[in-house]
Amino acid sequence: MKEAQPKTDLLYSPRQIEIATFLASPSAIYMLVKNYNVLEKDEYSRNVKYIGPLVFVLYVLTALYIPYEVPISILQGIPVFFVWAILQKYHMTKEEIIMLSPFNFQSNWKVILVGIPALVVSLCVTFILTLPPYLPYIFDGGQSSVVFKNPDKPEGSYEILEISPPYYDPYLKAEGVEGWVVVEFSLDESGKVDSAKVHEESPIGVFSEAAIESVKQSIFKPASKDGLNQRTESAFLKLSFELFDDTNEINCDSVLPDDERLTSCSVQ
Repeated sequence: MKEAQPKTDLLYSPRQIEIATFLASPSAIYMLVKNYNVLEKDEYSRNVKYIGPLVFVLYVLTALYIPYEVPISILQGIPVFFVWAILQKYHMTKEEIIMLSPFNFQSNWKVILVGIPALVVSLCVTFILTLPPYLPYIFDGGQSSVVFKNPDKPEGSYEILEISPPYYDPYLKAEGVEGWVVVEFSLDESGKVDSAKVHEESPIGVFSEAAIESVKQSIFKPASKDGLNQRTESAFLKLSFELFDDTNEINCDSVLPDDERLTSCSVQ
């Protein structure tokens, strides 16, 4: 008969905990509690179990006031640094775990299985904590009413008949994010937009998709010459996404009177 193999307790390595924390912060709480239970460090386990969720909630609330431009990787790195500091002071290193024969490491698949529900929990908590300030903007659907006038243009130039309301993301409104996009577009003989692209924008990549879609869905009267409809090449429409306290509307006017190709609209 084969000898019974001694039972080996499994621990999460410091590196596994750090990676899981980067993917979803609550992972660290679960893994540290499991490790301290195996190591029979009950006091550490209790501290992590009760203080950890509180620290996570405070971190999420603090993140609400971090500028919008801060990359998400930096936000994810903050809890990783915090967990790294805990591991350095209150946890064994990987080498120390290897030297202790009763212990071995959890598989990376187990880390993934822990990380997925932890990510779901993290997203749910973040959503619940950040939702209230956005409610007034979410209910408005991110849409604006349209009030505009055609700027003065030379006779025969194209005219704006209807501006399609661009989508102003409710979350960007709640964060107070403003910007503008200059869309370069062309019209065929029927006044239909047959191409549109970003010419200039600020901030980059925030409002570009909404602005292009707005121009494509807008209605124009084609340019004409000698009674015949004409194509319009390289027309420009500037959409400025701005926050105001009064009614939502889009106002269009000429910003460069000498350039009949450029029209500016403020989206509120």
